[in-house]
Amino acid sequence: MRSYVMSWGTRAYGRVKVPFDTVEGFHCGLDLATADAEISARVFEVDIWDTQTRLDHPFMMQVLVGHATRTRILLHEEAGSRYAVGDLPTSTDAPLTYERPTGTNTAETETTTVPVSQARGILTEYVRTGEPPTQVTWAVQTED
Repeated sequence: MRSYVMSWGTRAYGRVKVPFDTVEGFHCGLDLATADAEISARVFEVDIWDTQTRLDHPFMMQVLVGHATRTRILLHEEAGSRYAVGDLPTSTDAPLTYERPTGTNTAETETTTVPVSQARGILTEYVRTGEPPTQVTWAVQTED
């Protein structure tokens, strides 16, 4: 497995960075980010990037953690960004608000259709293979 770094945070408190090079290390880091979101009652955008980026492979994935039922997973490649299309219907609620070290943002409801229960498997496939996960469909992300 390749080496990765995962990070999340807020403008007020800064950024947490967790390096990992095993699936178990990834799971520990994701558990820590999720616990941090739950304790602070926030949704965080978690960046997961390959420290040895190759132009022919995705260089980063991002996931929202802290919402009870839905998440957004973004895949960033040289050609642009795509979001995972999950099994949940598009929410009729307001866009999902989340925190990152640069400030507060919103995720449009059509991009937050991945069930939280499926996100770990999708992300695990990415960190294990370095390739776009095949268990979901990907749609072009027009803004990020």
